[in-house]
Amino acid sequence: MGNLIIQFVGICVHVDQSFFPNLPSKHRVIFMANPKRLFIDPRDPNAPVDAHEPKLFLMKTATIDLDCVRSNGAGDTFDLNRVALELVKGNWKTPFDRNPTFDNVPHLTELGAGEGNPSVIMDVHEPVGAYFDVDGGVLSACLNDGGAVITTLQVETVGPPKLRLKCIDRDAVTELEFRDEDPVRLTITNLAVGGEDNENDYLLNFRVCKDMPAEPRSPGTPAGLSPCAGPSDPRIANDFSSACSNSNYP
Repeated sequence: MGNLIIQFVGICVHVDQSFFPNLPSKHRVIFMANPKRLFIDPRDPNAPVDAHEPKLFLMKTATIDLDCVRSNGAGDTFDLNRVALELVKGNWKTPFDRNPTFDNVPHLTELGAGEGNPSVIMDVHEPVGAYFDVDGGVLSACLNDGGAVITTLQVETVGPPKLRLKCIDRDAVTELEFRDEDPVRLTITNLAVGGEDNENDYLLNFRVCKDMPAEPRSPGTPAGLSPCAGPSDPRIANDFSSACSNSNYP
C-alpha cells in the first residue's frame, strides 16, 4: 500500500464524466499552454496574458525518458510539452470522490463561458499542454496565500504509486514508480513562465470553450475556503491571486 498526494496549481480546468459521458476517465484536469504572450481579451486588445507552461515537480530526482518531457537539469522539475498523465491502471485503491471543499472551485459558466470545445476537452488538441486523467482518489480544494483556489488529489494506492506519462501526439510512454517515499508528493503547475502572473491570466481557462465570451469574468476568492495546510514548496510561487485559480467546466 502507498499514499499519493498530487497538487494542481495555477491555470487548469477540471471536467467531469458526469457532464461529458464519453470522457475516458471519471475526471480530467486540463492545463492550457501558451508558449508566447497572448492578447485574447475581447474588451481590450492590448491586455496581455503572459506565456504559461505546465510543469511537473517531484520531491526526489528521477529520469523521464520522453522527448515531450524536459528536465530542468536537476531531475526534479520537468516541462510538460503535450503530455498525458495518469496513475497506472489498477494502481488506485481509493474510489473517486470529491471532498465538499471542491464545490468552491470556480465554474466557468458562472463567469461568462459559453459552449465547451470537444476538440479541447475530449480530444485534447492544442492549446492543451498537458492533462491528468483521474479514476481514483479524493479531490479537495484550498487557498494559497494570494487567495487563489488550488486543488489536491489524495490517493491510497495498491503497492507503490505508479505514474504513467505519454506524449499526446505520439505513442511514446513511460512509467515512474515511487518506492522510497510515503506519502509521495507531486505538483503539476501552470504558471507564468517568467514568474510574473497577472490579473489577465484567468482568460486562459476560457480556451476550453468554442469561443471567448464577450464578457469573461475573473474568479474571486471563495468565502469560507480554508488555506492550504502544510509547508509550501519553495520552488513554486504561493502568492498569486485568484485570477490564477483552478476552474471547473461547466
